Amino acid sequence: MKVYTHFYPAGSDSKEGYRWRTLLHFGCSWNIIGSVVMKNPGSSQCISSRITDERILFELLKFDNSCDEWFEFDIDSTMRKVGDLFAYKYDKKHRENLNGVIQIFNLFYIKDPDLNQALQKDKNYKLFSRFSTPDEIADYDITHLKSPVYLGFSTLAQSPAYGARAERFYNAVISPQLGMRYLKIFSENKFRHPLWLMGVGSNTFEAEYIRRCFKENTTSPKDIEALRILYEQRDSLKREVKRTCRSLSKRLTDYHIWIYEKFTLVVEKANIAIDITYSAATVEITVQNRKSAIALNKNLEKTGFVLNDKRWKLRRYVLQKEAMCEDEIIELAEKIFSEYV
Repeated sequence: MKVYTHFYPAGSDSKEGYRWRTLLHFGCSWNIIGSVVMKNPGSSQCISSRITDERILFELLKFDNSCDEWFEFDIDSTMRKVGDLFAYKYDKKHRENLNGVIQIFNLFYIKDPDLNQALQKDKNYKLFSRFSTPDEIADYDITHLKSPVYLGFSTLAQSPAYGARAERFYNAVISPQLGMRYLKIFSENKFRHPLWLMGVGSNTFEAEYIRRCFKENTTSPKDIEALRILYEQRDSLKREVKRTCRSLSKRLTDYHIWIYEKFTLVVEKANIAIDITYSAATVEITVQNRKSAIALNKNLEKTGFVLNDKRWKLRRYVLQKEAMCEDEIIELAEKIFSEYV
């Protein structure tokens, strides 16, 4: 991925200013493969002087044929998540498998990863000379949107200062010209930012629902009810693991009890660990010697455990059950740790 953009310095710091007309270029093609509209530019920094390569400028001028200089910027976390979102849209395993240009537009163009600081600067800084009003920028941006378009301006959609601008983008995106049908009526959308959608919130049903809506361009993606049930089961399991962890921590005070990757409860003492992994249908209990090369003996096999991997020098024994209550966990822990610790 390469990042090309215009940049207009503002304020006392030469690194501060307006970053506008940002393009994410993947592969060899310069065809537009999508657009995204977000809050404001973030942490990406300029990594080169103005672009002078005539081959690159020839392509960039197709996007904006003004005399404004183009620069190359580095890739920030939001840009990576935008790439991930469109890779999902186009059934690509990785964003680097994309081939074309994703256009980035924003509700305002002050470059600052701190939204509150950016909002304050937007009030104080004079608009860059290319435009005389923010509405002029929005006019330009809207006329240059190309489908598919993802709207990710988050809570700014409801703000007094930017809500009307956000709604203008929304109306353009759902118009027959752009044909985006994955959005509900304006007030019912959260317009989740790509950092949340493909990052911190990615494992939630809400994120999966939004991704599928965008991918299929509908508010009713396929198999959504089955997916909802699956996520409800997962959420229930997470709550059960957390509850069990809190309770066992009070009952087994001599043990280190913690949660690994949301669905595995770990009961540990010295070098021995019991991993209890919960799924919708079964509970899998793994007993392993984490640090010592001394193998666990075959007493475990007498209680139903099976040697999991003979090639692994620490050796692991595994048992699957339909369920396992707290008292059973405590009984197993006391038996195993009395033998090996």
